[in-house]
Amino acid sequence: RRLLDGADVAVSPRTERCGFPMKLLNYMAAGKAIVAAAGSAKGLRDGVTGRIVPDGDAQAFGGAIVELLRDADARRRLGTAARAAVEDPAAWEQVLDRIESIYRRVLGRNRPRLVPVAVAE
Repeated sequence: RRLLDGADVAVSPRTERCGFPMKLLNYMAAGKAIVAAAGSAKGLRDGVTGRIVPDGDAQAFGGAIVELLRDADARRRLGTAARAAVEDPAAWEQVLDRIESIYRRVLGRNRPRLVPVAVAE
């Protein structure tokens, strides 16, 4: 937490496409300007709540970090918007709806078929 508190820019270079990176929620809750690879940018809006760069593009990733380090106003604006987004109850309702729909699809596909069993008396 001490390191995050002292950071001007938080980064998430992960390129995976599944799950929600918990570190991203921590960055947002801390009100930090965030640079994220597209695969780990769940919940971010480019230029609004963070900077999103293409997966695997190290030059764009580094460039976005440098731009934010040079622009305190942009860091403040993005950090404030990220914090507001993570605190918005409506956003969490949408997340819960998405999670519930995923569970319903998975359970529907993997529902075990019931086979009648004769019981001896």
